[in-house]
Formats: sequence, C-alpha cells, structure tokens
Amino acid sequence: MPSQTKLDNHMIMAAVQGKDDDLREQVRMGANPRAYKDVALQAAAGKGYTSTVLLLLEMGLDIHAQEDEALKCAAKNDHEETVGVLILHGAHFAALPEDQQEKYRHLVPKTREELRAEQNTAVRVRQTSLRNFIRHRR
Repeated sequence: MPSQTKLDNHMIMAAVQGKDDDLREQVRMGANPRAYKDVALQAAAGKGYTSTVLLLLEMGLDIHAQEDEALKCAAKNDHEETVGVLILHGAHFAALPEDQQEKYRHLVPKTREELRAEQNTAVRVRQTSLRNFIRHRR
C-alpha cells in the first residue's frame, strides 16, 4: 500500500491535470483531498478545470482556504467559467485585486434590489415605447 504522502501527491497531480476519475480513485484509496491546505482546489482552479473544482467542493474542500486562493488562481489565469463557479459557490469576490474585480464583476449574482430596479426600468421603457407608438399611429 502506498504511503499517505504518495497518495496525497498522486491525488494533487490528478487535480492539476483535471483527471476526475483518477482523483476519485486516489481518494478511494485513502488520499486526503484536503492535504496541504486544500491545494488541490487551487491547482484545479488555476488550470481552469471547472469539473474538478466542483468535484473537490463536493468532497468538502474549503473554498476560502488560504484567503480564497482558488478564486485568485482562476482569475489570474483568465478562467472565467471557473471564476464564475467559485463565486456562485461562495468565494469572496472582494478577495480579488481591483482590476480583476472589474473584469469579473458581471459574474457576481445580482441582488434582489438590482433585479427589481432592472425590471422596473424595462417596464418603463416598454410603456414609453408603447405611448410613442400610439402617438405616431394617430
């Protein structure tokens, strides 16, 4: 039987390569998915392996490990889908540097108030368009 360190290292390599089946197998054999302060999540996020990120989150890895390093890694390497998934799963958007916050702001879910304001604006635009249409038809 391989040592714990060997299992953990193989599991991390599977995460780095986005090999979900290998990662599952290493964990089944006893690898600790949270080894080395949840580095597998950061590695997968940095490579943009969104399915691997989701798998690791399902395994209970801490999305906020090392001050949201997984989110920072994904953003730094321009993996927009992975950034979006991490944000939707609760990563702290404010952990990103300001330039990256600006770049990925569109991925942050809108609040109820923002959605309501957009709906009200859309209603006003439709009403104004209808009034203008009626005026021009006369």
